[in-house]
Amino acid sequence: MTGKERDVFEVLINISGIGPKLALSLVGHMSLTDLQSAVINADSKFISRVPGVGKKTAERLIVEMRDKLPDMFGKNPSEYQVIVAAGSGSQLSRDIAGALVNLGYNQIKAQTAAQKTIESRSESSDLSVLIREALKFVN
Repeated sequence: MTGKERDVFEVLINISGIGPKLALSLVGHMSLTDLQSAVINADSKFISRVPGVGKKTAERLIVEMRDKLPDMFGKNPSEYQVIVAAGSGSQLSRDIAGALVNLGYNQIKAQTAAQKTIESRSESSDLSVLIREALKFVN
């Protein structure tokens, strides 16, 4: 665990309803960039994809972390939103990553595999075929 991940973990465990196990799950299933983006954009649906995080917990996390993000990451939220908009993947990439996460793979590895699959994909655009191809990149 990196220093920033540890800092985020410590902030997460101080949020009502989030214990050490859930905080570790959040840090492990999503990159810090994705977590920051979800908090800034109030995307409770994205956060609630993490196993054990419900809608209310995700909303509470967003409210309580919103003020702490600039101190933790040192970026102005308006600057960050531009970065997120420019770097966000396609819906197909998110679908592939979501399927891999549902199969039990780490969020970061799933996103990387989905991106590699999109970059190297054959002519097939069938989601099931692309998910099978992405499985090759996960390990």
